[in-house]
Amino acid sequence: MEKDINQLIIIPTKKISCTFDGNENSINLEDSFMFLLEHLVLASSKKKYIYLSSDNNLSFKNESSAMIATAKFLYQASFHYFSQTKRVFLDINVIFEKLNSKFLAGFNSQQEIEILFLGEQKAEVEQFLQTQSNKQFKGSELKFDQLSESSILVPCKFSSLPISNSQAHLRVALGGTFDHLHIGHKILLSVAAFAAKKSLVCGVMDPSTLTNKKFHELLEPLETRIQNVSSFLKLINPNLACEIVPIFDAFGPTLTDSSIDTLVVSQETSAGGDLVNTKRIEKGFSSLEIITVEVISSSKNATAKEIINAKVSSTSIREQLGKNDDL
Repeated sequence: MEKDINQLIIIPTKKISCTFDGNENSINLEDSFMFLLEHLVLASSKKKYIYLSSDNNLSFKNESSAMIATAKFLYQASFHYFSQTKRVFLDINVIFEKLNSKFLAGFNSQQEIEILFLGEQKAEVEQFLQTQSNKQFKGSELKFDQLSESSILVPCKFSSLPISNSQAHLRVALGGTFDHLHIGHKILLSVAAFAAKKSLVCGVMDPSTLTNKKFHELLEPLETRIQNVSSFLKLINPNLACEIVPIFDAFGPTLTDSSIDTLVVSQETSAGGDLVNTKRIEKGFSSLEIITVEVISSSKNATAKEIINAKVSSTSIREQLGKNDDL
């Protein structure tokens, strides 16, 4: 059986600085690691991983905010590089050692993992490789010279997320179609999984509700979409209790589960959050705290928005599948 090829970079969290100023997050990653990230995104492998090693604690308003801001920045930077390619689909995952310390041990024997690393990481990576008896890991050292113009232009700021230190977020909910799981989905799921203190419930739209979707005949089966969401959540926060359930309307379990206290929505679906709270109050339930996520930040430039719509869109992915284009 042919082995899957995966590529991985390890970023020590001490290489990332997070600051909070009013309503704006500022994330900075050392130049050499921006260089490493760009090479990972542009490489030919289909599956890519960014592993944040816990050599110090990220400092922010609180730890959840720090992880959310960092993951969102890394996904957004990855998208920035990817948007300059002709490919449509990017399978990249941001994992924190603090939440999944067994990540590196979780690959099966049929998966070949190439670790891209810098000279300053060489001793650490070689020591790790010596502990691997099955030889499925290999290392490739990259020589850092200078940042490309593309790296210099990566946006480093975005609006903050209201992740409080309160007793909220004990049970977090979100919902969607989650067809051909992409960066936009992963940002939403990461926000929910990092904010949740005890449990998460995710609703996945049943096919009966999706007949008006463009290229609906190329939608993944419900079972596949549920499995993809479940696998991603287990990857980023394996100790969180997660329920993935089919839903038949925009409300899902928010109108039947009074223990839900938080709802994660995208900017595009934020009005739905208000409607959920109206219906909950009518039923005698408490209103939910709403966390609204701008999935991929962009300038107001029309061309930039067109690129985002084309590349962070399940509809576009289905369209390209219909054309038999290389994803």
